[in-house]
Amino acid sequence: MSRDRGRQLMWQQALDRWHRIWQQGKTPNVFAYGAAIDACGRARRWPAALALAAHMKGAGVEPNVVTYNATISACQRGYQWLVAVALLAQMDVERIPPNEISFGAAIGACERG
Repeated sequence: MSRDRGRQLMWQQALDRWHRIWQQGKTPNVFAYGAAIDACGRARRWPAALALAAHMKGAGVEPNVVTYNATISACQRGYQWLVAVALLAQMDVERIPPNEISFGAAIGACERG
């Protein structure tokens, strides 16, 4: 199996797990959101990663540095430097301290521009 095909399967499996949690009447926790966002990013599905990040806030699940890093990394892989930088700024607004991964992913997105 090719590496890209494997990423596509991981993305679909992560979203399937996430949907099953919802179907059971439960709200996915920050770890489930983070895993799904990361899988979307690795599959180069940055719009899906952003949608999950927005949905997370709407569901009352507080993002953390890990979920922000996964979302910024998804933007980096998708050549979305403006969105990556906006997410980094949003971390400051929400008082979530960025770390080396946050800055590295945002810089990487700018380099890929």
